[in-house]
Amino acid sequence: MTSRAPPTGVLLVGITPIEQALKAMIDGAEMYCKAIKDQNDWIIGEDYVLGAEMESILSGLAGLLNGPGRFDGGTIDKAIGNIANEYKIKGFE
Repeated sequence: MTSRAPPTGVLLVGITPIEQALKAMIDGAEMYCKAIKDQNDWIIGEDYVLGAEMESILSGLAGLLNGPGRFDGGTIDKAIGNIANEYKIKGFE
């Protein structure tokens, strides 16, 4: 699992607010997938409705890489792909 984002309102040194927000959204998506697995003992990607919604979320996050920020797209794409693989989210093979 990726490192947790700092509490809201705390700016990481050297990271712009947009970059911090993108990191927090990626971390949040992973936290949600993990919480579903831990709390319900099933994997989100195996659920017909929630799996499709998480696919949309991860796809949207990947799309935000086209916006401002200095993140390496390949690294972030890999992180998003790792989440998708671990939680069986379709569309990221």
